Amino acid sequence: MTKINNITVAISSAYHDRGITVLDNGKLIDIILEDRISRKKYDYYFPLSSLNVLKSKYPKIDKIILVNCYDNIEYKTIIQQIRKLEFNCNEIVIGKAGDHHVYHAVAGFCSSNFDEATVLVIDGFGGVQHLKVPHPTETDNKLRGVTSTSIWNISYKEGITKEYSKIQYTPTEDKPITDYLIDELKENKDEWSPTPDIGVMYTTVGNHLGFPHVNDAGKVMGLSSYGEENNLPSFLWKDTIECNHALIKNNYSLYVKHYPEFIVNNEQTYKNIAHNIQKSYEKVLFARVEQALSLSKSNNLIFTGGCALNVIGNYLLKKRYPDINLYIDPIANDSNQSLGAAKYYFYNDNGYLPKDPLNSLFLGPSYTKEEILNSIKKYA
Repeated sequence: MTKINNITVAISSAYHDRGITVLDNGKLIDIILEDRISRKKYDYYFPLSSLNVLKSKYPKIDKIILVNCYDNIEYKTIIQQIRKLEFNCNEIVIGKAGDHHVYHAVAGFCSSNFDEATVLVIDGFGGVQHLKVPHPTETDNKLRGVTSTSIWNISYKEGITKEYSKIQYTPTEDKPITDYLIDELKENKDEWSPTPDIGVMYTTVGNHLGFPHVNDAGKVMGLSSYGEENNLPSFLWKDTIECNHALIKNNYSLYVKHYPEFIVNNEQTYKNIAHNIQKSYEKVLFARVEQALSLSKSNNLIFTGGCALNVIGNYLLKKRYPDINLYIDPIANDSNQSLGAAKYYFYNDNGYLPKDPLNSLFLGPSYTKEEILNSIKKYA
C-alpha cells in the first residue's frame, strides 16, 4: 500500500456539482462527487455522503479547505459536521469567496499536459466580487457583482496571472460606476457590466423553454439543432457581444410583454429560440477566444467553466482554430471546483504547482467484486 504523506482535502459546496478532492503532496489521488454517492443527479444538498466516504478512506488529514458555500451559516454547518464525524484534521481553512474562477482555471490547467497555457473560463457566474464606490448616496459604499468570464495565463515556471475578468452586477439608482473607477478597473483587469453575460443568457432562455435548472443547458443545445434561420430579435445588443438588455431581464426571464414573438405557441418557435441562443453563444465564444489569444503567451489554449460543456461550440472552435493547441477541460463544470481549490491552495502554500496531468476520469471510489454483488442483491 502506498504511504500517505501529506493529505490536503478541498470540499466544494456550490449550488450544484458538489464534491471533494484529495491531494497527496500536491498530487491528485481522489475525487469524490456527491451525486455519484447519493445517486441524486447534480446533488446540491450538503455533501454528507462524500464526507462519510472521505472519513472511511482517509482517517488522518493535514488540511481541509472549504469553498463555494453560500454563507457563513453553511460554512459553520459543514465544520460542525466534520467535527461530528471526528475527522483527525490539523487545519480547516475557509476559501475566499471571490476565487471561483481561479479554481476553474487552475483545475483546467493542471488537468492538461501543457507546461504553459492561456485559460479561458466562461460560466453562468461564480465568485462574489466587491468594489468600493465613492458616491455620496451609497449606503454600504460597495458594488457587489459575480464573475462570469475570465482569462488567465498559467505556467509551471511563472505561476498564475489573471489577464481579464467580466463581472456582472445588478444596477440600482444609487450604485453607478463613476468615471473615477474606470482607471481602477483597468488596473485590476476587471470589466463591470450591468447586464447578464452569455452563461446567464443561455440559462434564461432554457428557463423560458421549460428547462429551469442550470444543468439543463445541454437540452437547449440539443434542441438548437432543430431550429431554422428566423427573424426573431437578437439576444445580443446590436453588433456587440453584450446582452440585449431590452429582451433579457436580470431575474432569468424574457420581456415577452414587449416581445410577444417569444411566446412559444408552436413547435418551430420553440426550436428557433434555442437555435438563436446557441448562435449567440457561438458569436460570444469566438470573440472571447480572440481576446484570449491576444493576451496569450503561448499557442496553448484551455477552455473551462460550465460553458465548456457546449460540445457544438467546442467542435466549431476546433474547426475554426486548427493551428492552436486546444484543450477542453473534461471536468469543466463546478465538479472541478474542489480540484482547482486544492491545487490553488497548494500553490499558495508551497509556491509552485506540481505537474500532475489528468490521465483518467475514473477518479472516484472503487469497489471490490464482492461489494458490487452485495449491492446488486440488496437492490434487486
